[in-house]
Amino acid sequence: MMTADRNPLFDEAARRWLAHRSGAIDAAELVAWLETSARHAEAWRLAEQAWRLAATVGPAILPLEPARPKPWRRVALALTGAAIAACLVLAIGPGLWLSLQADYRTGIGEARTVGLDDGSQVELDSGTAIAADLQTGARDVTLLEGRAFFDVAPDPARPFTVHANAVAVTVKGTAFDVDMAQDAVRVAVERGAVTVDYPGAAQPAELAPGDRLTIDAAGATVTVHGTPAGIAAWRRHRLMVESGTVGAAVAEIARYRAGLVVVTDDALAAQPVTGIYDLDDPLRALRTVVEPHHGRVRELTPWLVLISGADPSAK
Repeated sequence: MMTADRNPLFDEAARRWLAHRSGAIDAAELVAWLETSARHAEAWRLAEQAWRLAATVGPAILPLEPARPKPWRRVALALTGAAIAACLVLAIGPGLWLSLQADYRTGIGEARTVGLDDGSQVELDSGTAIAADLQTGARDVTLLEGRAFFDVAPDPARPFTVHANAVAVTVKGTAFDVDMAQDAVRVAVERGAVTVDYPGAAQPAELAPGDRLTIDAAGATVTVHGTPAGIAAWRRHRLMVESGTVGAAVAEIARYRAGLVVVTDDALAAQPVTGIYDLDDPLRALRTVVEPHHGRVRELTPWLVLISGADPSAK
């Protein structure tokens, strides 16, 4: 097995990992490099492991313990100076910043329900962080990342507001889902009425049970389904996709799996898809999404899954 002690291939993997994190490397180029040899894939695994282990030490900086050898220390020390600095900025920085802000947080694949002091219940999905401020006249919760379902205790005198980026969702007692995805903020109402204010809105949107609102770079879109069925299906470990795309479905499933999931075929990513997928087994869910379109799912390492289109030579 490859070790990380001053290994040039590992240093190259670390540079490519950081380039991928910043969007500065083409997916096809990355795939070609990874497929060069098994040693390349192993170097990538070590580089990603070092990054993730570095991210975990941020919140543990304050409670200092007597120094003792760490099994991953050789891996971390093998990073070049530039790679270490970039890891600190890209990994420890955001992780520590979220930890300092968040009152409640979940890891990848983890879900939990928390009770707030006002009697409201919040269900946190995988990779979610929130901060709550209930000490003032209003009740404010900030969704820092991820997705959460809010079952708000009625209190007409104290509105309950969820902030997600520049979007503000205000209620006095209802149940709704807020999803802060990479490219949009989505709100879906299961029970009661919700008011949503967002940049560029002439007036706040009023949502009823079954309504869904998506706010992205293109503006805001309200979809009225007429029934709350299927809202926050992730609470039942299911992903429900209606008239979506393979790429969007893969992005949703990837939220429940540590590591990277890369779609290398744009045509495959654009294929239409509708279905219900089991989030308890993300790898199987990915295969269920892409295989009807002759896509291929390859788990190169526990931290990297590549999804490609059909091999023309196989026809």
